[in-house]
Amino acid sequence: MPDQIDSYWQLLVKLGGYAPDLSGTFSLELSGHKETLDLKTYLEKLYVARAEEKFETYIETEAPTCERILCISGERGSGKTSAIEYVCKQLKANRPDLKVLKLDMKKLYDRFFSIRRDEEFKIFGYRGTLAIESTFRQMIRQVIDSRLLPKPIDTFNFVCWALAGPPDESESFDEDLLLDYCDISKILASMMDRPDINRAATIPLITDYFNHNKDVYKKFSELALDRSRTSHLVHFYLFQHREYSSLLLIIDNVDRIETQYQSAFLTACRDIRMSIVQRCAIAIGIRFEDIRERGIPGDDQIFDILAPDSQNYSGLLLPQITSDHMKKVLDKRGAYVKEFIKRSDSQKGSEYASEYEKAVESYHRRVVGEFIDNQVNALANNSYTTVLRVYVDFMRYIWTLSDKSYINIDDADNFGSHLQTLFYLWLQENGPKIGIPLHNIIEYEYDENTNDVNKIASVQHLLLTCILNRTNELRSIYWSVPFPEWSEIVRRMMNLGFVYENIRLALQSFLTPIGEPPGAVRMVSQELTREEIEEVRSSDTFRIELTSRGYEVVTNILDKVGYVWGVAHRSKEIRALKESNYFSFTRVERAQHVYLFAKGLAKKHLKFLSCIDGKYKDDAWVARYRSEFGVNNRLQVERILDSASKFYGDLFRKERDGEQVQVEIPDAFNVMLEQYRELVGEVGRGSKFEELNFDKRMSKGDALF
Repeated sequence: MPDQIDSYWQLLVKLGGYAPDLSGTFSLELSGHKETLDLKTYLEKLYVARAEEKFETYIETEAPTCERILCISGERGSGKTSAIEYVCKQLKANRPDLKVLKLDMKKLYDRFFSIRRDEEFKIFGYRGTLAIESTFRQMIRQVIDSRLLPKPIDTFNFVCWALAGPPDESESFDEDLLLDYCDISKILASMMDRPDINRAATIPLITDYFNHNKDVYKKFSELALDRSRTSHLVHFYLFQHREYSSLLLIIDNVDRIETQYQSAFLTACRDIRMSIVQRCAIAIGIRFEDIRERGIPGDDQIFDILAPDSQNYSGLLLPQITSDHMKKVLDKRGAYVKEFIKRSDSQKGSEYASEYEKAVESYHRRVVGEFIDNQVNALANNSYTTVLRVYVDFMRYIWTLSDKSYINIDDADNFGSHLQTLFYLWLQENGPKIGIPLHNIIEYEYDENTNDVNKIASVQHLLLTCILNRTNELRSIYWSVPFPEWSEIVRRMMNLGFVYENIRLALQSFLTPIGEPPGAVRMVSQELTREEIEEVRSSDTFRIELTSRGYEVVTNILDKVGYVWGVAHRSKEIRALKESNYFSFTRVERAQHVYLFAKGLAKKHLKFLSCIDGKYKDDAWVARYRSEFGVNNRLQVERILDSASKFYGDLFRKERDGEQVQVEIPDAFNVMLEQYRELVGEVGRGSKFEELNFDKRMSKGDALF
């Protein structure tokens, strides 16, 4: 691989590690040439607004005027912070009348909280919750104080303003706003022997009085600041800065707060919002997985959500990655790295340009198209960082194959026919390293001498399908997004004969602990440590759901021929037929791989069905099993055979001699599918596995290749 191209991949990977919420700047370095990437450069040269969905435009228009707190929601790594930073930049440029203030909870949280909050909550219960809410209010107040009133003179002027009495014709605001200062304001007026004049005339008198009585100011300032609230600071700031009509407070990275404390935080935000509703709007960035329920977005993309504090808020959901948007993101980052390499070495820059065009332009369009077809964004749980890492590493893999002459990227038809299989081969090998483990949950090898379902079936696969189907059942009942309880999922699994520990271990393989990117399954409005996950009980009633990755894997990936071929090629029985790489097989041989694998999986599954606990097997048990553990009522073997028939169907057509007419011959995959369905029916009627004559009846399609 040429050095310039290798540098391109390495720099693109590093660039993918930049995040707007990083402290300070981010450095790129090559051959002694070093440049820093700051937020301003990122927003100008790398950020891509969602033009089609107008997501940033909706934030820009809705956030300053939304009557309720606006929750900007998206999955971890989906670009919430980038979008918020972009909107802040746009608002500052386009709304000079709006003061925009952004708070980053990731940076602030640990400064105000310590491990003692956990003990306080456990010991004091409700009183502990109130204490946490109070701490959040204090935290927000202190940060706003430091941002809006940074100088001592600002604090001095605030105290004078706060003690000037109730609203009047000279300054209008809610009559309850300054109730906190009513008593000390009267005491000060008495000490000053102040005439009964309006606020506009009173403030200069207080200012002059405090300037001549420093000790009195010290005493009253302590009293006033101790009673100050966020609403007071905001109103005073807007009073001092008449160029602003209102303030927008944006609080990002709320997910840094543990789930059990987010309720207290939102309550504090809601109280602040209610106290300054006419002068200040609040928007928060919150992870999608922390939302309990959400309604259906309207034409303006705003929808109702039920947040962790069980209150309704306005929500705006970050759009999923589209093909057009992903292409623009990758184009911009590629161009940035290309120009950086040129700047680092002008002599090599011209050499690099032609190599860059060959590498990126020849591969980029097809690989991005394949990513969209295979919903890579969903597999990455809509994390831009993960998608970019997948893109770069897979492109390097394709480039290596091209170097070895395994593929010719200029032959579009040939290259495209291999791309899906190559992607899944690569992903099965490298997925765990880049955060997309596929778990390989449809292996067909098992102990043929046992009747224990725990040693036959894939408990991981059945757990995913069980969650999927129970979610769909609840969705048909409730208007909002449904989440099944863990205990009911466990009951369904145990009804088949699985022991609880195996079910829990399956959950553990999909569930990630606090602070880590989500896996295939996540808990709703709750997160656990690794140790707590290991102690989950069968009776626990926390709610769970499939993530984007989990849904995509179980509904669209496990039956893809590319994925199945990769799993098949790793199996001992099939590899023993020909120990070699993918490109050494003919297309017919690849189809045979999938065929043999499907036959083995069918045998395993029929054995499993025959061994399911007898208590599950009433007259309609197969239909119930399909609805509870199938995908759209189809069993996994059926889905694989259907997919293989469509993918390899042309192998079972031939032209008549001398005529341009294709003659259909029996499709080996369809023949096996018919036999499999017959055998499932026999098991459903009570036949034992040994009575099925599997090897003979499931081999009718063998001779069709």
